[in-house]
Amino acid sequence: MQGNTTTMILVIDADAVSLAAVVGVLQSHRYQVLAAGDVECALSMSRANSLDLIICDINLRGMDGLDVVEQIRSVPDTADVPVLFLSSAQVSDVAYRSVGNTSAYFVKKPAAAGLLLDLVEKSLWMPHLIRSQMHRPHLPIGMPASITGNFAQT
Repeated sequence: MQGNTTTMILVIDADAVSLAAVVGVLQSHRYQVLAAGDVECALSMSRANSLDLIICDINLRGMDGLDVVEQIRSVPDTADVPVLFLSSAQVSDVAYRSVGNTSAYFVKKPAAAGLLLDLVEKSLWMPHLIRSQMHRPHLPIGMPASITGNFAQT
């Protein structure tokens, strides 16, 4: 599926080659991409733009990507932006540390282009799905009175 040119994705990676690869894949599928090679640039871009997704490396040369995402999410209107973490570290360690971070996905680097695009698409739908479910009427927890009443009569 081709991206939406109004979708804004912030990619943060201190490794220039990895950053260029991810940005290239996303731009080739028509996503608008902001590329940040350091924390200061990422924070500046997050303040100046409305973001739909953050893709962040875990190791940002001296700073933990989880901490960077936490700082970005403190910027107004970014608290619920989904995150896709990339890392060459061991999966279990990073996934364990990111459990409380409400991250969307964790991907081990280097990620195949198809996998990356698939997870980006899923991540972008996540907030829309949550918002739509919040506004839908739901049945109360437990069995409806009409059902419990039928069982009580037998």
